Amino acid sequence: MDINLQFMSYQQLSELSAAPMHGRLLSFNRGKNVCVGVIHMADGYAMFNYSIAQNTEKPLHRGDVITFEGRVQETTGKTILLIQQLMHHIPCNGVLPNKQFKGESDIHRILPVMFIPDNSYLLKLKSSVMKHLRTTLYENGFDEIQTPVLYNQHSPSNAQPFFVETVNGTKLYLKTIHEHLLKPYLLVGFDKVFEIGPVFRNIQYAHQFDCEFTNADIWVKGTDLRQLIHLCCTLSQCVRTIQTLPPLPEQVISYDAFVVQDHLQGMDRNSIKHHIQEHYRGVFLVLYHYPRTGNLHTKPTLDSLHNEEFHVYANGVSCAHGYLVNTMDIHPAPSDKDCCQLFEKYAAYGIGEFGGVGIGIEKLLQAILGIEDYHKLNLYRRKY
Repeated sequence: MDINLQFMSYQQLSELSAAPMHGRLLSFNRGKNVCVGVIHMADGYAMFNYSIAQNTEKPLHRGDVITFEGRVQETTGKTILLIQQLMHHIPCNGVLPNKQFKGESDIHRILPVMFIPDNSYLLKLKSSVMKHLRTTLYENGFDEIQTPVLYNQHSPSNAQPFFVETVNGTKLYLKTIHEHLLKPYLLVGFDKVFEIGPVFRNIQYAHQFDCEFTNADIWVKGTDLRQLIHLCCTLSQCVRTIQTLPPLPEQVISYDAFVVQDHLQGMDRNSIKHHIQEHYRGVFLVLYHYPRTGNLHTKPTLDSLHNEEFHVYANGVSCAHGYLVNTMDIHPAPSDKDCCQLFEKYAAYGIGEFGGVGIGIEKLLQAILGIEDYHKLNLYRRKY
């Protein structure tokens, strides 16, 4: 990680002070004898002192970016960075928010992220998660694919799509999922594919989700349920791995056995999800033999071994799912002409058994970190 939430230790600052240092002044207060404040650097942040004489000669202000030489001292149990020589100074000429950041724009969070390291850390962590996912998938022989964001037909999902109209009147849909355009690659010579990128759903605003979010879709030929669940859990645990924390304990259990175990017979699906939120914090819960949620491309079947769905909950929050299916059970579902079913049409040529995993990146981070407001994981807000 390039950004640390902690105040740096004496040893860390001593090592850094062997060379010129660089950072932004998050706070700056002029006292009677010395100026004090907090500076944010790439490795963390530190309290600093800057003499009145220096400030008279080269005034600094909150928000300024400086390159400087300094040394470290411990005073009354506190580690202080003494700014000795100012080498380069970029003054902050923008209007700074007050400490509560009132009046911040409704469409971006630039200033709060700039001046509150916690917010910057979340953006960096999200970036690191996507990097870790890609690295892990590359190391396991997967090929990364980029499918169109706009397509002439909408995704075969239950989500309401957005659409745009071109200058010549053609209607194009923003994809609500990756899989309908990603799976056809399994028909043309690819065995393991993935895509990480934005998908779009025409939904109402809420703190728990957004109309645009980042999804990781992974598809593989010739797999089985056990392998799919292992892949999903390994990738989903990456947030803990990046934070150098032990993985959450995993509980893998069939849906029916879980209902019996927790005495949930007779409860509807939403009530069971609420039970999971309340009682399964601190674990990765995987429910397989999950009741089918109505994938549009599979026939009703009793062959649960070859047509299988599972859902993953981290800290009680649904963040990933996957399913296994045999192409012999695939057929184009009755739907409108604008529904994209390329894979369903050409699966008749046969690829055998295959499976896929979908992971919502922001939802995974929200679950693992316990973030109440989903939108803190993006620099930009949107009002809709």
